[in-house]
Amino acid sequence: MNNIIFYAVDDTYQPVFTQSSQLSDPDIALIHEVIENYLKTGNDVLVYNMADKIREHLSVSLPPNMNSMLFLQTIIKDYSHLTAQADVL
Repeated sequence: MNNIIFYAVDDTYQPVFTQSSQLSDPDIALIHEVIENYLKTGNDVLVYNMADKIREHLSVSLPPNMNSMLFLQTIIKDYSHLTAQADVL
């Protein structure tokens, strides 16, 4: 049940932000909650603020073709992939 918010990721997936492994399950749950809140309310300020905090925490910058929402979704996907790989090892 704890992994419901995580994305199923193909084994061939290459993480964009390997730094996402520095996050915790509660961090990922909060990011997911922010995305869900945005989808319900359209309040993009939460998305921008969360993306800024995560970028600062991980010391990463966005590629030119990535917006804040895509960044947060990618962080969840990367985290899911990296933690799944760690569980296998």
